[in-house]
Amino acid sequence: MTSYPRWLLYVTLGFTSLTAHAVQADDALPFTVEAADGYEQEIALTKKAEEGDISAAFNLGYTYYIRQDYPGAIRWYDRAAELGNDRAAFEIAIIYRDGLLGEPDQKKMIQYLTLATKHGLDLANIELAASYLQGTGVKQDVKSAMYFYEKAAKNGNAEAQFALSKLYWSADRGVEDSFALAGGQLDEWDARYSSDDRKAGYWLCQSAQQNYAPAQYALSYAYGFGQGDIPLDQKQRQLWLRKAAANGSEEAQQQIAYSSVAWYTAAERWVKELFETTPEPTCPNDAGVLKG
Repeated sequence: MTSYPRWLLYVTLGFTSLTAHAVQADDALPFTVEAADGYEQEIALTKKAEEGDISAAFNLGYTYYIRQDYPGAIRWYDRAAELGNDRAAFEIAIIYRDGLLGEPDQKKMIQYLTLATKHGLDLANIELAASYLQGTGVKQDVKSAMYFYEKAAKNGNAEAQFALSKLYWSADRGVEDSFALAGGQLDEWDARYSSDDRKAGYWLCQSAQQNYAPAQYALSYAYGFGQGDIPLDQKQRQLWLRKAAANGSEEAQQQIAYSSVAWYTAAERWVKELFETTPEPTCPNDAGVLKG
């Protein structure tokens, strides 16, 4: 297995858990999320929630959350979770993670995150993956982290795809090392999540194609030096670098700005190339590598 710079793994990926928000754009809910507007609406929502209306229970939880009445928020989010809403379980996990009831409760955070992953909630899968990666509330376990990142990655989540690609590129879990540590017995779990250049390239490509700037910048780096199945290709490096810069990557923008060619000159050249025969940015996109 090829060894890659550790700074690339941790600086470009920047493993962190999600910022808590009562309602986030990802994993859209099948109903409108809004707080109760006045006493009468709150009473009506309460009646519906008690009768088993999931949206009413969730919106009551949200109402209490924005009032900073966190015990009330947990009560109604828990009701929504009991009725089958995974997002409500995730919101409870974040309340416990952030210690909004006092001290953070990592045990309960993991309990509700696990519940929220049952039906594939990406937010929960990513948060639980980060917990396993960092050893927060659970024993640190990179392979478990990869398992939960993979669940979100297969759902098309670009952040999870990028995280998974970086972990597959880590040189610390090669198949050979895993085989030796296991005394010659390599189980399916080890084989599935051992470092693998092809899988790393595939997931990095999937993320970059969704215009996820960190992945595009990392792909540019990979083409710039040649990594695994990604060949040395300076043209592709430039194409992905420009896309990363256009999508807000500060690292890419700085790299372009500090190039030997003045920014305005480079911009003129790039605009001209757009109207000429310019190769499209490409990357490893063969899903067949996942079967190996």
